[in-house]
Amino acid sequence: PGAGWPYLFQSREGTTVVLGHVKWMPKSPHPIHFTVRSFDERKTWEPWTPAPEQGKGPMTEGVAVQLKDGRILIFDVYAEHTRNRIFEGKRWISRDGWKTVSGPESISVSVPKAEISGVDDRGEPISRLYIRRSVLLLSGGDLLASAYGRFDEDTVAVEYLPKMKQTRSYLLRSSDEGRTWTYYSTIAVPPIEQEGFGEPVIVQLKHGRRPGRLICQMRTGRECPIYQTESYDEGKTWTKPRPLRWIYSRFGRQRDLIGVDPDLVEMSDGTLVMSYGHKPDYQDHGNFLAFSVDQGETWTSETRLNSSITMAYTGI
Repeated sequence: PGAGWPYLFQSREGTTVVLGHVKWMPKSPHPIHFTVRSFDERKTWEPWTPAPEQGKGPMTEGVAVQLKDGRILIFDVYAEHTRNRIFEGKRWISRDGWKTVSGPESISVSVPKAEISGVDDRGEPISRLYIRRSVLLLSGGDLLASAYGRFDEDTVAVEYLPKMKQTRSYLLRSSDEGRTWTYYSTIAVPPIEQEGFGEPVIVQLKHGRRPGRLICQMRTGRECPIYQTESYDEGKTWTKPRPLRWIYSRFGRQRDLIGVDPDLVEMSDGTLVMSYGHKPDYQDHGNFLAFSVDQGETWTSETRLNSSITMAYTGI
């Protein structure tokens, strides 16, 4: 209760998991985080508590995937630079629908052009990349993960914190169940809006006219539209990102979909649902849903969930 950064995972066995951050402490490189689970369709919840040798447990922002054999792989959001543009992260495994979790195991992430020094939005120095929100299992068994960070050429300043530079979103690929990852493709390149392209979420369509198509949505700033791009070749190439708008009028009038930290799911009937929130900077407080019935081509029915000040991070 009271946590401002929730991320959701649903297992095939029916377990619902909420992973998230409670708050950040000054000068701390990591947030205080938590994991809770429900085994009865979200009627009751219980915490997952790491064993002493597991430290604080998974520090993830929704990066989990269930393999065909039922194992659930969970990845920490942070991969810290070690040497020669090689970053080290952590992998965790559940073999029983998240009743128990083993790990952590070290993973290796290679991004040859990644910047290895910078600051985050608190102004704190960092040397990391972010594996965030989405891991996809491809038909051949490889994994794709959405990530973001800065490359050496990304030098445009963030509007509200000039010493912080705009980020890009990109894909990582693994052929060994996430033990090692390599840079695969760039999804979107800055400069754009306030922050560049960050906090990506990806869904692979299963229904409709374009099964297999990837849709990626990204944050671009505290007061800026969410952008969307698509891939038709399992993430090798991406369309030009476009700002999302929603149709609010029977005459076709539109407004920007403003927000941060988009989450995106495809429902069983093919309808897409996205969630997002407004940062206090925007001065129109609240968290929202929006819907697409044409596989992300257009968005409609922006639905306000609340009107109070919010951290603006949501999950669906």
